[in-house]
Amino acid sequence: MIGVGKIGEAIARALLKAGFKRVVGTVRTERRREQLKDLGIPVLLDNREAAREAEIVFLCVKPYQASGVLKEISGLLAGKLLISVAAAVRTDYLEALAPGARVIGHAEHKHPCRPTRPQP
Repeated sequence: MIGVGKIGEAIARALLKAGFKRVVGTVRTERRREQLKDLGIPVLLDNREAAREAEIVFLCVKPYQASGVLKEISGLLAGKLLISVAAAVRTDYLEALAPGARVIGHAEHKHPCRPTRPQP
């Protein structure tokens, strides 16, 4: 979970509630990291470290941050699923910045959804 702001936190909580065990998030500041202690997941300050081990990467950053973050982690995304909730960031733009990733661009967060439990 790259960017555990309001939306990223909500997604992380939903994944945990659905039974996902391995959720890792990133934030930009130590202050935000402290605020998320009750979340019960590792919260890192390093996007590359989080992306390196992930199978699925949620991009939960503001649209103006998407380019910089993807340039930082693009070399670690080959073959991985990249789900973006960054509003108004086109899928083809994400694909160009993350070649080799399987991109689901702009997952609409204004509509309710329920994650399913992971399969054993």
